[in-house]
Amino acid sequence: RPSISASCAMLRELARAPQTVKLGLDLGGTLTKLVIATPVAESLPSAPRRSHEHLRVTCTTAGVRTCLQFVSASTDELEEVLAALGCSDDEDEEERRSFVQRRIVAAGGGAHKLRRTFRSALGIELTPFREMQSVVDGLLLLHELGVSNEIYTADAAALADGRPAEPNAIAEKAAQWPEPLLPLLLVNVGSGVSCLVVTRAGYARVGGTALGGASFLGLARALTAATTYREALDLAAEGDASAVDTLVEDIYGSTGCVDLGLPASLTAASFGKLSRAGRRSAADADVCRALLEMVAQSCCVLARAHAAQLGCRQRVFFAGGFVDENPLARATIAK
Repeated sequence: RPSISASCAMLRELARAPQTVKLGLDLGGTLTKLVIATPVAESLPSAPRRSHEHLRVTCTTAGVRTCLQFVSASTDELEEVLAALGCSDDEDEEERRSFVQRRIVAAGGGAHKLRRTFRSALGIELTPFREMQSVVDGLLLLHELGVSNEIYTADAAALADGRPAEPNAIAEKAAQWPEPLLPLLLVNVGSGVSCLVVTRAGYARVGGTALGGASFLGLARALTAATTYREALDLAAEGDASAVDTLVEDIYGSTGCVDLGLPASLTAASFGKLSRAGRRSAADADVCRALLEMVAQSCCVLARAHAAQLGCRQRVFFAGGFVDENPLARATIAK
């Protein structure tokens, strides 16, 4: 399967990368992400499967011109491959010291859960790093390096109803870093969602929700024929959330919406139309679209509330696997 191939490719990169190439890992609940930092003076490795070419960037760190490449694979599939290799958690201290060939800083739960497995399988010692700290440090590093086209926004007015005819036909445009940068709110949308406030003194998690990218995929698998994240996104691109969601217009009518001062297309109840008598099913595409918008809209509600309370409504950043390569989610956020 493609996901198995992506996992194998990632493990091969980890095992074969020379010491001059720096590696970093984020072993999340849904995806494992690998960054490969190669000095530009050296020949760059061929991009493994699931390489995110749009994230590839060249910058100068510690005086060295470096190319950063990013790849990802399913964490579940990665564990399956390691299990198929017969990797064991049983090892004594002497074996541990003699077998370690490389140390890699890693974030995410897998940095703890899979620590022994990586050591026995690949000779790699994972050094756990706080996940939210890595997200904040990454954003601040982009700002410090001044990497172009790394942050962007979208013009909601140019999105019509937020449903572009083509997946990439969204009015996104490069944005300038806000000045001053801090304080800011960082909304990290991965398997779950965390809202972080970043100030000169540091950062703090001010809230979040369990309704994230893993919820979208899990519910899509349970309710539709989709089996992968990509299949769920492809279905969502063809769907119409209003076929299953109850909108404000459905309750108040167009005239009532004007009196309320609310947009007619505002979601009043996710999947509300399926609660009506006689509605027992819906098209897979509509369900996936409604699931996607439910997750994205919940992130926006949280972000708006926290940003208003913290006084940084003009400095809200969305990041994470759910919004990457997901133009529909970004359109919903902009809308």
